[in-house]
Amino acid sequence: LEGIEFVEEKRMLYVLEERFRTVLKVTLGGVVVDTFQLDIPIVNINDGPEGIAFNPTTHEFYVVNEKNPSMLYVYDTLFHKKAEYPLSFARDYSSAHYDPINDHLWILSQQSKILARCDTRGVPDKLFNTDVPDGEGLVVDVGNGLVYIVCDDTSTLYVFQLPDLK
Repeated sequence: LEGIEFVEEKRMLYVLEERFRTVLKVTLGGVVVDTFQLDIPIVNINDGPEGIAFNPTTHEFYVVNEKNPSMLYVYDTLFHKKAEYPLSFARDYSSAHYDPINDHLWILSQQSKILARCDTRGVPDKLFNTDVPDGEGLVVDVGNGLVYIVCDDTSTLYVFQLPDLK
């Protein structure tokens, strides 16, 4: 399992599975109520989807594929692909978070140790060096000015002050 997104209006978790290119729709009690197959090519079994984020305004899911190909995929709520955009600002892509306040998509790179603020097509307008080893999980709390990144190797949670973005 690689990514997880909580969709408040549905009170459901959406869990991303890399090897089988699937999304599991899970109740808060842990019951899998649906499984969606993602139309993502398999070049290398471990280079699949890593991050998932939800836009509550457009009701779209954003899925970042780690590499081979490095892509941002946009899906509707039944995981029919609506769009795909190539990503090229880092060596890999490990997590995503959608900011509904400013309509930004935040994308994390584990290998490049970069956090990017992007538009909803994955085009970055700000890049930040994180220095987090093996950063795999991401939440950006714009309201409180905080960034949370989880290190996969050490199970460490890093908390950063969000830099001035003006």
